[in-house]
Amino acid sequence: SHELYCGGHLVEAALAHHAVTGETALLDIARRWADHVCATFGPGRDERTDGHPEAELALARLAAVSGEPQHLDHARWTIEHQLARVGRSVDDVDLAGHAVRALYLASGIAEVARVTGEDRWQASAHRLFTSLVDEHAYPTGAVGGRWIDESVGRPYELPDSMAYAESCAAVASVQFARRVWDLTGDRRALDHIE
Repeated sequence: SHELYCGGHLVEAALAHHAVTGETALLDIARRWADHVCATFGPGRDERTDGHPEAELALARLAAVSGEPQHLDHARWTIEHQLARVGRSVDDVDLAGHAVRALYLASGIAEVARVTGEDRWQASAHRLFTSLVDEHAYPTGAVGGRWIDESVGRPYELPDSMAYAESCAAVASVQFARRVWDLTGDRRALDHIE
């Protein structure tokens, strides 16, 4: 499903609107949505997560503005819960599977790293970005070497034909690279965005 994904985009729109106008009308709606998500989903409650990452990075961004620790806690829990379901953790996650989802998840990890400053989250974001630029991105910046499952593919699997390399993955890749730039100042992030 994509309900939390869509809600995450609402939060991001509210944060952008607030940053530009200083108004809080949309931000107040986003905060109520985030509070509802945190009260409804999580450990000991409904433990389902959305099939498409977005809410977690939006909640981490919102926490930086709202100062509400439950928003950040829920972002962390969602990422860790999704990774645990596939036998991974923040410490060993790799860039794999559906290209757009993988890059949104990586963006969520980078957002949590930015807000918390925690070494393991920063190391994860850096490792995922290095994997992106060294092993999974075309010279054009496109990502998604497999049209089957719209997947990132194996490292260095970058065929000329049969590549998926969709625009949604390119947008997600730029968003992740911008977050890595903000987090680390790694100049490769600017090259990748360009």
